[in-house]
Amino acid sequence: MTKTTHIEHMRDIVRYWKKQDQTIALVPTMGKVTGEHMTLIQKALKNNDRVVVSMFANPLQFPSEEAYYRHETAFEEGERICQELGVHMIFQPEAGEMYGGRYCTYVTCEEWPDMKTDKDSYHYYKGCCTVVVKLYHIVQPDCIYIRKEKAKDAEVFRMLVHDLNMNMEVFTE
Repeated sequence: MTKTTHIEHMRDIVRYWKKQDQTIALVPTMGKVTGEHMTLIQKALKNNDRVVVSMFANPLQFPSEEAYYRHETAFEEGERICQELGVHMIFQPEAGEMYGGRYCTYVTCEEWPDMKTDKDSYHYYKGCCTVVVKLYHIVQPDCIYIRKEKAKDAEVFRMLVHDLNMNMEVFTE
């Protein structure tokens, strides 16, 4: 298993895999690998040539800086679990690597009902959609595996994939 914190290193590895016509699955986490993530990882390993687990506590998904800093991560435990399961790659960028310097481009899903009525949901999904698009361009996965607990997120991501013509399938457990 390899781990990187750098976008360009991740892209180099993806280019190598793509040259070999390997399929890539992405299992995104916010820094913790839960039991449900483990099930998704096993499913992804069974159905794809390569599996990337992203461990990124996305600051854009939090309603405040304070909430972001209170978010619990378990990177070392997640790495151990990924190693045991046979994950090929962990992508664990810092916020500065993903959004460094001046950042002003966001992705929103305006037709999602919660986006129109709930400010916290709008903020959360703006962050989710933005990071999924960024991960898509970095990891170039053929599919993304989303926890069943996050079924609402999966619906939003399916709309995102459709609307932006992304060549990626969205799976839930």
